[in-house]
Amino acid sequence: MEEGRGKERGITLRGEEGMEGVDIKKGMERFGNNRHIYTEVLRSYAANTRGLMNRLNEYLAAEKMREYSVDIHGIKGSSYGVCANEIGRLAEELEGMSKAGNIEGVKSKHRSFGEKLEILLCGIEKTLGMAESGEKPEAESPDPALLEELREACRGYEIGEAKRIMKQLESFRYKSGEKMIAWLRGQVSEVNFEEICGGSWVE
Repeated sequence: MEEGRGKERGITLRGEEGMEGVDIKKGMERFGNNRHIYTEVLRSYAANTRGLMNRLNEYLAAEKMREYSVDIHGIKGSSYGVCANEIGRLAEELEGMSKAGNIEGVKSKHRSFGEKLEILLCGIEKTLGMAESGEKPEAESPDPALLEELREACRGYEIGEAKRIMKQLESFRYKSGEKMIAWLRGQVSEVNFEEICGGSWVE
């Protein structure tokens, strides 16, 4: 394609650096070199995959491998569909272990998978201009499972993990709970983990 035509609705051929982990060239070919369609598919993938990942965290905590295998199968298919092949391969590996009931195997790979997926989703959002335009998916309120993960990370003084979870929480706009998210952001930034581990949070 000509470089001058490499831009439409936030996706550019030079944006590949921001979407490391996505084979843009193959993705464009898959969608008939239609940038509008591919952009919208990537937007949908970024928004929907976060919700699936949140559910996977809950299923793993409850050791519900059947439910886990269903949602990781979904991430596998959609990742391959947008040509995020590395994430697709990792999801396929987790799917196989969860279907086999290999809880320990899933636990050993799950966190690393989540971190890599988060980097991928943030890269997609940034490249497509979602973060700059404030175009975040909407949720009713912050995910209770993620909030509990944040509290546990703060109890263990796991700074990197706390920041990762905070980034996930901030990837949504909420109908209720925005004040709490802003308060948590401040506490994490200042490493005031005792405040987070303590009693009630700002509503």
